[in-house]
Amino acid sequence: MFKPHQLPWLVLLRFLYLHLTLLRLHLMIFQLNLAAIFAVTAQTDWKKAKPCVIKGEILEVSFPHPRDRACMRNSKQYYDLRNYALNFLERNFTTDEYFFC
Repeated sequence: MFKPHQLPWLVLLRFLYLHLTLLRLHLMIFQLNLAAIFAVTAQTDWKKAKPCVIKGEILEVSFPHPRDRACMRNSKQYYDLRNYALNFLERNFTTDEYFFC
């Protein structure tokens, strides 16, 4: 068993060990994140990479600023614009070729 005069040292050592362990854990997580970022960038062929941006249409929205969401949801024009945008996305971008450029 420990003697009473040894107890403060044990408490201090336990406190330091806990903080060193937490510091070590944070460093390990940081290093794993760096390794994951490096793995993703290393697998990308930057010479063949192309941007995956496809321009569709410009949708004119005539709601005044600042926009009140409650009033917009009560208007027929909001639902017409929303349905037009959703139909455009479904019509043009439902194939997998746009997700894997």
